[in-house]
Amino acid sequence: GVALAQSGGAAEALDGFARALAIEPGNAQALMGRALVLQETHRVRDAIAAYDAVLQRQPGNHAARSARLLTLHYAEGVTRDQFFAEHREFGRQVERSPASEIPFTNQPEPGRKLRVAFLSPDLRAHSVAYFLQPLLAHLERQSFEIILYHDHVRVDSVSEQLRRQAVLWRNFAGQPAEVVETSIRGDAPDLLVDLAGHTGFNRLLLFARRLAPVQVTYLGYPDTTGVPAMDYRLVDGVTDPEGGADAYATERLIRFAPTAWAYDPPKNAPEPGRLTTNGGVTFGCF
Repeated sequence: GVALAQSGGAAEALDGFARALAIEPGNAQALMGRALVLQETHRVRDAIAAYDAVLQRQPGNHAARSARLLTLHYAEGVTRDQFFAEHREFGRQVERSPASEIPFTNQPEPGRKLRVAFLSPDLRAHSVAYFLQPLLAHLERQSFEIILYHDHVRVDSVSEQLRRQAVLWRNFAGQPAEVVETSIRGDAPDLLVDLAGHTGFNRLLLFARRLAPVQVTYLGYPDTTGVPAMDYRLVDGVTDPEGGADAYATERLIRFAPTAWAYDPPKNAPEPGRLTTNGGVTFGCF
C-alpha cells in the first residue's frame, strides 16, 4: 500500500491498506497510509475520519495530528475558532514532549553577521522555492549568512540554484530527528525559519524543542503552527489583517511588507496576457 501510494496508484494503494487492516485492524502504518491517500484523492471527510482513527489508537502520533490539521483546511464548515482550537491542541501535545535544555552558544556580538537558516522539504522545483528565491537573492550578504536545510530526496536544478545562495547546505532527507537536531544545534543558527508548517515532511516536532534562539514560520502554510516555541510568523495585512488575525495565532505576526510573498516565475514562463475588456471572466493563478 505504501509503495503504491508513493508511485501514484491510489486505488490499488487503498485496496492494499484495506487488506492489511482486515488482517490487523489496528496497524498504524496502514491506517496512516490510508488517511494520506484519502487526503490526496480529495476525499476530505473520509481522510479526517481516518486520521481520527489513527489518533484514537495512537494519541501521541503527532504526524497524524499534523496531517489532519492540513486536511481540515479543505473541509467545509470548519470555523476559524475551531481551526485555532485544533492548532492549539497540537501545540499542547508537542509541548509535553521532553524539551531540550541545551544552552545556545550564540553571542550577540555587534557587527557579527546573523546566521539565518531555512528548513524545508521544498528546496527544489516547487512553489515554495519560487517564492524563496527572490528573498534569498536580495538578503544583504554583509549582514546575513544563509544556511539551507533541504529535507527531501529530490535534488534538482532549482536546488542547485538555491545552494549557491548559501554558505552551508545540508540534506536531511530520511534522517532521524535526533541526527537533524544535533546537526542544527552544531551549526548554531541565530534564526531558524520553517517553510513547511503542517504540510508534508515537516519538522515541527523539532521546532517544539527550540533549536535556535529565534524561530520563525513562513511561506508554506496559511495558518498558525500552534507550536509554543515558534516565535514569529511572517504575513501581510491582506492575508492576516490587523485587528483580527492576531487572536488566531500562537506566534507573533510580523507584517513586514505590503505583500509577504514575492514570486520568481520560471525562466520559460510565458508573458502575462492582457486582461479582457469585453466583460468576460479573467482567471488568475497565484
